[in-house]
Amino acid sequence: MKQRKWKSLALVVVTLAVLATLFAPSGVADERRLVVSIDEPFEVNGELYPKGEVSVKSIRTYNPSSLLSEIWVGRKCLGLFRASKISDDSSPTQSSLTFTRSAAGHLTLVGFASGDNADQGTYRFRLQARMIDPDRDVVER
Repeated sequence: MKQRKWKSLALVVVTLAVLATLFAPSGVADERRLVVSIDEPFEVNGELYPKGEVSVKSIRTYNPSSLLSEIWVGRKCLGLFRASKISDDSSPTQSSLTFTRSAAGHLTLVGFASGDNADQGTYRFRLQARMIDPDRDVVER
C-alpha cells in the first residue's frame, strides 16, 4: 500500500510540473534583450562609454506608435527611453541595434529593429539632444 501512495504522489508531482511549464508565463520572454558587443567607444544619450556591451530591452507599449525600452551599458541601466516606430516598407526578420557615426567619429546609438511579432518594426530613440558649446562643457537642448 505504501508503494502505491508513493507512485500516486510522484504522478501528481509530475503532472503539476508539466502543467506549470505549459501554462505559466515564460520567464525567457521577459528577459529578451538585444545585446551587442561594441569594439570601440560609443555614445548613448550624449554620454561616451568605453568599448563593451550595450543592450536594449523593450518594457512595454507607451502608445500605439512607440515603446518604452531599457538601455543598459554593461551592468549599468541608463534608464527607460521612448522609442518611436518609424515607417519602413520592410519588416525586420531579425532584431538589431542601429548606430550612426557622430561628428567626432564615434558610434552613436539611435534605434533598433525588432523581429519579435509583438513589437515587430523599426524604432528610433527619442534621446535627449545635446550639443557641445565651446564656452561651456555640455549644453542640453
